[in-house]
Amino acid sequence: MTDAVYADLALLWGWLCLDMVPGPADVIAAFGCYDETIPLRAAELWKQGLAPWVVFSSGLGRNTEGLFRQSEAARFAAIAAYERLVQAGYTGQLARP
Repeated sequence: MTDAVYADLALLWGWLCLDMVPGPADVIAAFGCYDETIPLRAAELWKQGLAPWVVFSSGLGRNTEGLFRQSEAARFAAIAAYERLVQAGYTGQLARP
């Protein structure tokens, strides 16, 4: 890897991995992938009142096509909704997405 490519990757990585405390926002954006901790963290930030909206995005990518039966966004929304019901004390029958 050349120094120029490494520098570009380091810049991008630094932008993606912000080292800051979350604060109030207009929306929480949760970008899809195979990592199912993302919707849990988005739901946690929403429950803390940091934003009135959560947006889950993405269809099926190269890592999730064949792994998920629904889009990453739909799966993340279902996981977040499930966790919200569990934490609210819902006692009906639930199957984790």
